[in-house]
Parts: sequence; C-alpha cells; structure tokens
Amino acid sequence: MTKKVLIVAENFPPNGVTSSRRPGEMAKYLPNFGWTPIVITSKWRPDNCNYDPSIVPNIQEDLVKYETESSKPHAFQKLTEQVIRVLQPQRHPYSRLKSTQKKIEYVLKNEKIDAIWVTVPPFNLLEATSIIASKKKIPWIADFRDAWQFAPNQFVRLTMASRLKYERELLMSAAAITTVSTGFAETLQKRHNRLIQTIPHGFDPELNLNTSNEYPEIFNIVFTGGAVLGKPNFRPLLDAIGKLIQDGKIIEEKIRIDFFGAGNSVALARMFENHKYANLVKDYGPIPRIKAIENQRKAAILLAAGHPGAKGVITSKIFEYITAGRPILSIPKDNDCIDELLEKTNCGVSCTTTEEIKIAVLELYKKWESGELSNIPSSEQVLLYSSHARAKELANLLNEVTGLGK
Repeated sequence: MTKKVLIVAENFPPNGVTSSRRPGEMAKYLPNFGWTPIVITSKWRPDNCNYDPSIVPNIQEDLVKYETESSKPHAFQKLTEQVIRVLQPQRHPYSRLKSTQKKIEYVLKNEKIDAIWVTVPPFNLLEATSIIASKKKIPWIADFRDAWQFAPNQFVRLTMASRLKYERELLMSAAAITTVSTGFAETLQKRHNRLIQTIPHGFDPELNLNTSNEYPEIFNIVFTGGAVLGKPNFRPLLDAIGKLIQDGKIIEEKIRIDFFGAGNSVALARMFENHKYANLVKDYGPIPRIKAIENQRKAAILLAAGHPGAKGVITSKIFEYITAGRPILSIPKDNDCIDELLEKTNCGVSCTTTEEIKIAVLELYKKWESGELSNIPSSEQVLLYSSHARAKELANLLNEVTGLGK
C-alpha cells in the first residue's frame, strides 16, 4: 500500500540554507520506510535564494513538489500585510500564510494524502496546515526546528503572549509534536502540557561517511555556515591564539581561522575589529555545500558556536561536523546539548574563557605538529546520527498517528 505524507516547509532544496536540509533529507529517505513524500515549498530559483542544488545531493528527480511563488503585491495587499504585521504579528507574513494554505487545499483535492508534516519556523505555517488538516480529518505533525525562547527585540517581547496563545490554539489539533533537541522538547512540553517527541537533526550519509586522507598543511581552524544567528563571539579564540603566538608556543605563519559562508563579513569585521591578529582571519564568503564539506574534511579543527542560556539550540551543522574526521572546538560552553553531544561522541571540546581555549588549541596544535591529529569516530557511532536513521524515526511516528502500521 502506498502511503503519502505531505511535507510543508518554507525552505527546501535547492535553497542552499541550513533549514532546507532537514525537510530535504526527510523527503529523500522517507521512501526507504514506506512513505512517499509530496512537498509544498516556495519556488526557489537562482535569482531569489542562495541557489545550491548540492544542499541535499541525489534527492529523487521524480519528487512531486507544489511550489508557491510570490507575486508583486498591489496597494491593498500591502496595506493588509502591514495591518496584520502590527495587529497579528504571529500571522506575518500573511501573504505566505494564505498562499501556502491555498496550495495545501489544492494538493488535498488532487492527491490522496495520509498525513501532513509541517516544519517551522516560520510559525504561521502551523495555521496554514492545521485548519485544513482538521477540516479534512488528516493527522498532522508539527515539527519545531526552533522555539520561541528569547525576544530579539521590544516588539516581539510585547507581542510574545499573543504569539504563544496562537501556537497553543493551533497545536491542539496536531496528532503529534516533534522537535530537534531535548531542551526544546522540555520548553514545548511545559508550554503545551503534552508529550513532545525528539527527532534530532542528522547528517546525510552520502556526503559524510568518507573522511579526507589529506593531512592539513596548515593548522587551519574552519567554520562553515553563518556566523550571525545567535551573535556568536569568537574573539576569545583570536585572543588565545595571539597569546600563544606571543609566548612562542605556536608559529603565526602556521595558523589561520577560515570562515566559509554567506553574509558573515559584517559580523566578522565587528567581531575582530582592531585585533592585533585580525590578519589571521579569512572570510571566503558563500560556497556550495559540497565545497563546505570538502573544507571541513581538510581542516585541522572545526569551529562551532555554543549558545549558553538558549536551551536546546543545536544546529544540523554540528552533526555534519562529527562525521568530518576532525576535532571540534565549540565556543563558548553551552552546558547543554552541544557539550553533551561532543562528550558522547568524543569528537571535540567546548571552551569559554581565553585560558581554556589556549589550553585546548595548544594541545591540538601540538598533535597537528607531530602528525598525530585525528579524530575519526567509528562508523557505528556516526550512523546513529544519520538523517537516514532520523527519517526512520519520523516514518515510525507517521505509522503511529495514521494507524497504517508498516
């Protein structure tokens, strides 16, 4: 029996952003477990996104996608959008909500859908899904890649109560709720007083199981992706490196911090402004995901950002990092899921203070200098974090909420 799941996601391949990977990899691997995905997403083109077909390689060519496309709004639509943004910010952008809702209605008229999986943010996709799913009596699962925890500005702070009320009302009809970390699960469980299931991010095994045999010629510390979200601060790393250079412990010409990712220039300029060793920081800008993977494997060590105080925040990149065969340095300690993952996999260390970072960097530098720098976890350990395994978890949940079994 063919079982079909409708995946609703704002970002999806070939949009080369991190948030495209989770729905893209679920769509890629769900057929292995008896579920045929049909996708609703925005129409992504080279002119409207960081276009990167390699973001999820070898995704099925015959994948059925229904794409929404923004048209130029007329005056009344612009006015409506602004009114909604002020009075009902939880529904903003309203045009996306309505276009997605219409597309879901269209799909349900033309396809036999057994379940719906919607991944957020943007949070108004919950409304686009829940109303029509409830009306058609189709079980739906709400997946949270992020959750409201901190207000980024005063307007969000003032409107947080209405945002959370909106979320609670919409989720009452959800057959299940999933999220990416135990921290988020605890937050959502308290908020909604119901079981929240954790299906963490994963890595695509097609991209990551083969590590590089090339030994790094320079002690390069590599960060891939955006260095903006959560406002990470890596200045203590450069402070630590500077002190090690001044103490004669490492050679300046043999160390470098490399950033690969779109939109990092302003943040890096601010982060390392007027630093004596700012010349050691190199910003290479945006590159395709496959190139990011290659640079991860060629690195001496990999740099990650911790987010202390933001319970449950863990990006899919960290799972990609653990398969690269290189030690991970996370700054600062998050005392949460990232620290736990690095300890569990023995793939790296978290540091906060300049002194802690100095000790960690020097130890790794000495290993690199002696030709002994390696950190390749076992295949069995790595496979526990594959998106193939995550898709199996989602397929099992879909079987459960639909009663369709295997």
